[in-house]
Amino acid sequence: MIVFIPLKTGTQKLVNNVSADSVALCNILFPSKAKKSRYTVKVGRYLGNNKNNFYGNSGTSKLHIFWKKFLGSGQTVVSSKEGVQTWFGAGWTGQPLIIDEKDTSYLIHGAFDHKLRKINAETGKTIWTYSFDDVIKGTGSVFRSHKFLDSTEELYIIQGSRKGVENSFLKKSIYSLRAISFLEGKELWRMNSKKTNSWSRDVDASALVFDTLAYIGLENGIFKAFYPDSIAAINDYFSRPVEYSEHMLYAKSDIVKHGRNLVTESSPCKLGNHIYIASGSGHLYAYNVLKDSIDWDLYLGADIDGSPVVTYDSCILVSLEKQYIKGNGGVLKINPFVDPENSIVWFFPVKNKTFGKWQGGIIGSVAVTDSYSDSLHLAAFSTIEGTCYLVYHDSVTHKQSLGPLAQKKYFKPKLFDTYNTGPSISTPVFDSSRLVVAGYSGIYIFQWNQDRKLEKLDYKPGV
Repeated sequence: MIVFIPLKTGTQKLVNNVSADSVALCNILFPSKAKKSRYTVKVGRYLGNNKNNFYGNSGTSKLHIFWKKFLGSGQTVVSSKEGVQTWFGAGWTGQPLIIDEKDTSYLIHGAFDHKLRKINAETGKTIWTYSFDDVIKGTGSVFRSHKFLDSTEELYIIQGSRKGVENSFLKKSIYSLRAISFLEGKELWRMNSKKTNSWSRDVDASALVFDTLAYIGLENGIFKAFYPDSIAAINDYFSRPVEYSEHMLYAKSDIVKHGRNLVTESSPCKLGNHIYIASGSGHLYAYNVLKDSIDWDLYLGADIDGSPVVTYDSCILVSLEKQYIKGNGGVLKINPFVDPENSIVWFFPVKNKTFGKWQGGIIGSVAVTDSYSDSLHLAAFSTIEGTCYLVYHDSVTHKQSLGPLAQKKYFKPKLFDTYNTGPSISTPVFDSSRLVVAGYSGIYIFQWNQDRKLEKLDYKPGV
């Protein structure tokens, strides 16, 4: 079920009608020599931009349901032991993309019924569907074809899915990543997620598009750089994109520590000439765009599901699960311009509590106010334990806490407020003055006052 909230329909501060924080991305989406586009991409990837820190600036104080749509169900195989399961709805990493075509807004959204949909955002009417081989959990990314001068197919969606309910894990080619046209839902290409030491060949992440290349971490533990608008060859009756390079997101030692859980689910972010990607192998990696190499590696040990987030002061926020570490899960602020062993600015541990299969910590990503305020820099994160925390991410206290590996102590950030929203694996979102938090118990909207307290504006329970 999609609940479409106006919160995500806005754009950022504009420079010549282009989002200031999205100028780099728009170099590829809106090339200067191209004819004038009839499209405006408002949300073109997971967490809004290449910094993973924008959520729209048109908010609401009330949760009004304009329309609702049944997304159905689909079969998937989690493991050979668990067998075929039926999942309903949409995934926790699935965020609708928002694209304006002339005067009409459309959503692009994947669901567990294996279908990617183009939906009229005002009416809820489905314009087209495209069927994958398995459930769709993650968020797509938009790229603009350089060839659209001779084609009506101008925008494409790079979208991942699970490996395919009918596909054996040992199959030679599993096409978990595909490019689909925005206008009519036609397939452009497929990419194989090849077999590695990882136990997964799914794709959950949202690609980062910059200049002529796209970058993405696959769940097989490979970081791919490729040309999304160039076709290499037709293999197995399917077109494939031209690949630029690939890099492993785990070391041999990680196989011993994590077994085959070497999955990369997070979506990369860009800061300067580096792209940062968090891996389930327990690493935060920095890929050097200029050198086509990984030249910075911070080992954190935990399974990392959340996507790294860039802050206004050029640091990275990373959320950690409890799994695989002696210490607690939580959030770290990292300075990527120093050696990895000295890069942790602060660590905020959260309570350990098992919920379902989760052992504790934080599954989603961290949200920040940096796109909306030049003075108040808050970070929000939801936990498995059930508490939503707000901290000042640019201010630390004298208190210290033991780090995730239980080896060193780090300063803690100053706490703003907390609220018991119930267990959550999702990511909060901000606008200019409000915070939206979703979890297993429902959806909350908050605002904050001068007394550093969250005030609940509205709440709708889960189903």
